[in-house]
Amino acid sequence: MKNNAISVAAATILKRYRMSYVTLNEIKHIIKENGYDTIEYGSEQSLRLMDELNLREFAGGGAFAYSSNQIHLVFVDRDLSDREKVVALAHELGHVILGHMRNPGEKDINVTQEYEANEFAHFLINPSLTTRAEIFVRKKWIWIVSVIAVLLFGFIIWESADIGYYVTKSGTKYHKRNCEYVRRWGVRRIFNVTGYEPCTFCIGKDP
Repeated sequence: MKNNAISVAAATILKRYRMSYVTLNEIKHIIKENGYDTIEYGSEQSLRLMDELNLREFAGGGAFAYSSNQIHLVFVDRDLSDREKVVALAHELGHVILGHMRNPGEKDINVTQEYEANEFAHFLINPSLTTRAEIFVRKKWIWIVSVIAVLLFGFIIWESADIGYYVTKSGTKYHKRNCEYVRRWGVRRIFNVTGYEPCTFCIGKDP
């Protein structure tokens, strides 16, 4: 599988859950929603389960995934730090998402698949700037739309408000908004008319 396809798979997960930073609880939740239970091994109970499934040989690697007809599990060493668990679980989630766990009872140690799972974990934990920007927009779209609407409404009100006066680009007189000269020539609004004379057409001698 090409890196681009792997990065898209990781970005799809991030966008679906609207997260640009993966926490331990979040990745456990994602693993759960993909049909796997997460077990932190190290306790007697977890080690007995591993013995029953003949999985003890895989302990010590930080994390591994197991799938059978009835059981779908991801094991992670409880002695790892939370961040180390995130990295290890991201790798195992890569195996699940990329379809490496299709054979019941198989703990795949294929070199190519290990590489792909590493790449998936990398892209999941280090999303691109574009992915982070899209996630931000998805999370904040109501706020963004609201700000744009307020700015647009304010601009419309400002442009339609009958306040201030208008001057043409090269003229020496100031005008009211509805003046014929304002409609005919390009103008700008001013509030200080110092240096300008009133338009005799729309203002007369009134300042």
